[in-house]
Amino acid sequence: MCSHTNTVITREPSSSYHYAAESCADCGAHLRYLPRPSNINRRASNAKKLEQLQAVHSLSEFERGIVSVLDLGLSPDGGLKLSPRQQVEFEKLCAKHGVK
Repeated sequence: MCSHTNTVITREPSSSYHYAAESCADCGAHLRYLPRPSNINRRASNAKKLEQLQAVHSLSEFERGIVSVLDLGLSPDGGLKLSPRQQVEFEKLCAKHGVK
């Protein structure tokens, strides 16, 4: 970390695991990696679906518990980041209750 405020974003090569890097424009210190736009969109979509699921009255007690735990996972930017397995199970739960 550095004390400078100017940053620069550099797009990583398409073969890279990371999408883009943010670094200090003054000293070149690496600050963070930025998520892919597709990940940002999926996380925002997950958050909207979670909000819809919370309003479903036909959820079982177990499913309501899952939804409550997922609600705790909302990030400060309003997205819901899930592991690949969690994403599959979340999609199944949404499909079961007609949430799109």
